[in-house]
Amino acid sequence: MISFLTIKIVLNKVQSQKVFFWFIFVISFTLPEHNNYIRNLPQGIKQNPVMMSSFGYLSPTPSDSLVASSVSTSFDFSLFVSAPLRLNDTFTGAEILPPDTQASSRHKVSVNRLTRAHYGYLLAFYRLVYTDRTFASALIPEDLDDLSTMVLPDISLFSEIEILGQTYRSKASRTTRGCYIEVACNSAVPGKEPEMRIGQVQYYFSHQLQMKKTMMPNGRVFAPNAFDEHLFAFVRWYNAPLHPFQGFECLGAAYYHNSFRPADSDCILPVSRIFTCVAMKQGYPDNHVVFLPLPRKTIGL
Repeated sequence: MISFLTIKIVLNKVQSQKVFFWFIFVISFTLPEHNNYIRNLPQGIKQNPVMMSSFGYLSPTPSDSLVASSVSTSFDFSLFVSAPLRLNDTFTGAEILPPDTQASSRHKVSVNRLTRAHYGYLLAFYRLVYTDRTFASALIPEDLDDLSTMVLPDISLFSEIEILGQTYRSKASRTTRGCYIEVACNSAVPGKEPEMRIGQVQYYFSHQLQMKKTMMPNGRVFAPNAFDEHLFAFVRWYNAPLHPFQGFECLGAAYYHNSFRPADSDCILPVSRIFTCVAMKQGYPDNHVVFLPLPRKTIGL
């Protein structure tokens, strides 16, 4: 507030070129600080229209992405917990996660680049979930046009991540305990009941995607400036068993062949789709394994 009172004083004294330049300097310094202040407000304030209205004279213009994010970035606990079972919803990887999720990604391996194959899967994934946009490969720059979004292969890679008190590990972790996950999926066979699919997380990664220009229905072009962070698990899915094994079904266990399905865009999994971790037991005939679901931790906020 002191900074904005300073601006008011300066406005009353803009009588020389020297003071004018000092005024511009104050503006350029205080606006970013104000934006950061708004971003860091508690969610209870951000979601309260009356309290947020008090920032009306100090807030950015409605076209600023900050204004939209003050409401849209609020975390909904019940919505997040139910996400793994909402099979008809589209998940992009940019879903709103618990506030401490990113801070809990302490086990950062490196800032890296996806392999050519994994990059291709990510590009294919974006094209599947963002059907109203076009994407260009960084490997084929000539495909880029004014309305395309360039997908870069650069990522931040993590060995494990903690969400609502549950630690999810990966093959890149020091221990593989917790790297096996269960995800609900629609059956590939039309008419069949949804199924639970089990896989091994190879690693977790965040990817920055800057959406480029989009042609609106009214003919106008919308060009967002903000980067959208997407958080994924790269998962290899286990193959179905070579033959049925009924002995474990009554225990809620699942029987799989100890081999992976061919990799494709299905390996790119938004972390909000993870249902729970599972424990694996090896040593069954014909190279089969048994998975037993573990309780899902959901520590409230």
